[in-house]
Amino acid sequence: MAQNQYNTLILKRIEDKFESLLPYAGIIALLSSVVILYSPIPNEFAYLDGSFGVLFFILYFLHRKVSIEIKIMITIMVPLIIGIYSFMDGGFTSACITLFAIANVIAVLLLSKPKSMMVSVVTIAFLCLLWFWSYLGEKGPSINIGFAKWIIQITTFALYLLMQHSMVYAIRIYLLEIIQDLEDSIQQTYELAYFDQLTGLPNQYEFKYNLSKWISDNHLQGTMLFLSVKNLSLINTLYGEAVGDTVLLKIAEVFGNLKRENELLARLGGNEFGFWLVGTDDIQIRIDTLISVFHEQFKVPDMFQKIEFHIGYALFNKEKGSVLETYKNGIVALTYAKTHQLPDVVHYDDSLEATIRFEESIKEQLSEAIKNDEFILVYQEKVNGITGKVLGLEALARWHNEILGDIKPDVFIPIIEKNNLAISFGEYIIDKVLQDYDQIREKYKSNLSVSINISPSQLMSDGFIDYIAGIIKKYEVNAENIILEITENVLIEGIDLACEIVDRIKKTGVKVSLDDFGTGYSSLNYLTKLRIDELKIDKSFISEIGINKMNDNILEVLVKLSKDNGLDLVVEGVETEEQLNIVIEMGCVVIQGYYFSKPEPL
Repeated sequence: MAQNQYNTLILKRIEDKFESLLPYAGIIALLSSVVILYSPIPNEFAYLDGSFGVLFFILYFLHRKVSIEIKIMITIMVPLIIGIYSFMDGGFTSACITLFAIANVIAVLLLSKPKSMMVSVVTIAFLCLLWFWSYLGEKGPSINIGFAKWIIQITTFALYLLMQHSMVYAIRIYLLEIIQDLEDSIQQTYELAYFDQLTGLPNQYEFKYNLSKWISDNHLQGTMLFLSVKNLSLINTLYGEAVGDTVLLKIAEVFGNLKRENELLARLGGNEFGFWLVGTDDIQIRIDTLISVFHEQFKVPDMFQKIEFHIGYALFNKEKGSVLETYKNGIVALTYAKTHQLPDVVHYDDSLEATIRFEESIKEQLSEAIKNDEFILVYQEKVNGITGKVLGLEALARWHNEILGDIKPDVFIPIIEKNNLAISFGEYIIDKVLQDYDQIREKYKSNLSVSINISPSQLMSDGFIDYIAGIIKKYEVNAENIILEITENVLIEGIDLACEIVDRIKKTGVKVSLDDFGTGYSSLNYLTKLRIDELKIDKSFISEIGINKMNDNILEVLVKLSKDNGLDLVVEGVETEEQLNIVIEMGCVVIQGYYFSKPEPL
């Protein structure tokens, strides 16, 4: 805090108190004038006190028209004038110096250093003038104490003033430092409490406050947009947390540059950002443009991973709801987008609420459904595309509930994951598959391999390896006939940990397949580190085969990579003869798709 700010602060602090004291000072001055009038003291002192009493009342009634500094200067002049009058009338040297000292105390405490020094210089000048007046007129203290003593008295008074200035201003500087430290501490606490320490953006508390202020400024419409970085954990794994932090900083920078006037941006925590957009017209176009321009401007050196977002938004209309309700609705839309892994922007509406309530009902029914054995297994064949021979099966869960009806896997699987039921559900499914294996062997007259989908949380759980080894032994199934299908999401926990777990699984004899390759965080780098047995190409590649040349080139690279590394390659989603012919020509033999079979119960 600058010195002038300190002085302003002092003046503001004393102004109210000062004005409240003015009428009391006026009353005391008037009463003292009456007392002096009837005492042996000369009447001039009574008139002087009376005048000051009237002046105090005038200042009180005109307090809003007179600055506080003028009021202080008048207060300083009162003891100076009384001191001068005391000296001139009665030669009261001690009274004069005492009153002058009081005036200087007031000046040093309440005025800035230059102004208080000026008061001290004027005071000493008055003392010298009074002495000359006394000396030339041969009256007053000059006669009684002599020239030398008078010089000593003035010098002592000057030294007193100098010491007063030094001590008081040393104290003021000390207080100023304390105030500055306190302000810095308050500012630091404020920044820690209301701002993100990495990006410098407001956090959710400051964001909500700014939203409320924005609304109170009579803005009527806006859009609450939330963005969650999909693959931040993987970026931290592949490139290190320093690069992950750089990504967040760059996201904040780019969106900050794209933010329009009166719009708000915040980092809400982790990988989530909040964006308040002005207006609601053509908002989908605005969001699409925002994301498109972001990808054009976003660049982090030596990082090739594309930044992708889950996005949800809610519209605000001041006449129809509160800003906090809009905030909540935006979070609901984002959560829905994340839970369902949707590629599109999710707009909050009433139907979304109904969907969420339905999913809450599913959540309530899930635990009981596992206990009551409500899930059935269907199996989809993996076929040699040339000979038509069945090479293996993939087990898939289906659920029919008496209350909710048929619930699709893409609805109940995310809810299972989200509610920490993945381990119990996974063990339940594995148990059912191994129970079915004798029937599978009897139906196909062969020891076919059976693939079972494993969630990342189950794969990473303590005791999973021992569980697999134990249940295979329990049902006396050949471990080589069981394939555990994992997804790239396991890499979120770290490539080294994923490799370690895969290696331990393979020691039990069970095979490992990487499912849905190409839909998540594909990297040939980690693909060569994971000692998997099988690679499954996602159906999204097949849907554009023969149409997208880049897509075809990538598929050819993956076929070569699989052959070079001794991996079995399975292509999912083949539905037409044309697709079949293209993938076989590329060298993909094992096919899983509706062209050959749909998932069916045994």
